[in-house]
Amino acid sequence: MGRYSKKRKQEEARMRAEDAKKTFVENILKLSEKQLEELERLERRINRKKILINKKYGAAYDKIQKEEREKRQKIFEKYDRYVEKRQNEIKGDLESIEEKKNKISLRQFLLKIILERETGEETAWTEESNDVAVEAKISISGGTVKSKLRALQSEFIDKFNKVMGTVPGTDIPAYQYLSKNGKNIYLTEDNCNFLRLIMCYNESEGPEYDIVGCAISNNMAGLNRAVQDQVKKVLYSLAYNPDTKIDEAMVQERLRSLFGMGSAQIADTLERIKFVVSQMQELSCFSEGQRYVFKQAEDCLDSCYAEIEKIYSQYVNWYCEDDEFESAIKESLKSKRK
Repeated sequence: MGRYSKKRKQEEARMRAEDAKKTFVENILKLSEKQLEELERLERRINRKKILINKKYGAAYDKIQKEEREKRQKIFEKYDRYVEKRQNEIKGDLESIEEKKNKISLRQFLLKIILERETGEETAWTEESNDVAVEAKISISGGTVKSKLRALQSEFIDKFNKVMGTVPGTDIPAYQYLSKNGKNIYLTEDNCNFLRLIMCYNESEGPEYDIVGCAISNNMAGLNRAVQDQVKKVLYSLAYNPDTKIDEAMVQERLRSLFGMGSAQIADTLERIKFVVSQMQELSCFSEGQRYVFKQAEDCLDSCYAEIEKIYSQYVNWYCEDDEFESAIKESLKSKRK
C-alpha cells in the first residue's frame, strides 16, 4: 500500500512536470508569437517612417535640383544675351567704322575750306588734315587755326541756315538737323561738294554764282542754270546721309520754297516755242508749199503735245493720285528724325 502510494505520487509528479513543461512550451510559443508580431509591427512602423522620410527629403532634394537647374538656365540665358548684345554692338561698331571711312567730320571740311581760301588749292575731300599741317601752309597773322576754325564755323552755320532755312513747321534752324545725335557731324563727298558751293563763293564770279545771296533775296532764278541744277541735285545728298536728321520731305519743302513749283527750264523752252510760233504766224500761208510747211509745224506741235500729255499723266500717277510712292520714300527716312 505504501509502495503503491509512492509510485502513484511519482506518476502524478511526472504528469505535473509534463503539464508544466507543456504549459511552459505553450507560454514560450505564445511569447514568441507576440514578440514576432511586435517585431513585424515595429518593422512596418519603421518602413512607414522610412517612406515618410524619403518623401520629405526626396521632395526637398528634387526642389534643390530644380532650383539648381533653373539657376544654371538663367546663367546660360544671361550669358547668351550678353554675347548677342556684344555681337550686335561689335557689328554696329564695324558698320559705323565702315560708314565713317567714306565720310569726314565737319571740322575736317572746314580745315579744307581754310586751306582753299588762303592757298587757292583745293584738297581731296578724303585727305586727312590737321591743325599743324594747315598752320604750316597758311599765314597765322590773322589768328591761329583754332581761332579761324571758330570764326569759320559761325560763318558756316549762318550760311547753311540761310540756304536751308528752318525745319518745316518749326522755328528750329536746319543746322541743328545736320547731326543725328546732336554732337558729331559727318559729311559725304556729295555733302562736301554742296557745302563747298556755299562756302567758297568768290564775288569775282558774279552774283549768278552766289547761292547764299540768291537765297536771302529769294531770287534763286538769278543763279546760273548749271548752279541751279547742281543745288537741286546735291541738296538731296543731305537726306541720303544717315548721319543727319534731314529727310527727303524736308529737302523737297526747301526746294519748293527756294525755286517754286514747276521747272524754269520747261518755262523757258515753252517761251522759245511760243516765240517761234508767233513768228510763223506772221508769215503767209496761201500757196500749197506754204501750207505744207505750216502743216509740218502743226504736226510737230501735235506730236509734242501728245508726248507732254503722256509724261504729265505719268507724273500725276506717281506723285499726285497715289501718294504711296512718295510715302514709301518718306517712311524709309522717317527713322532719321528719332
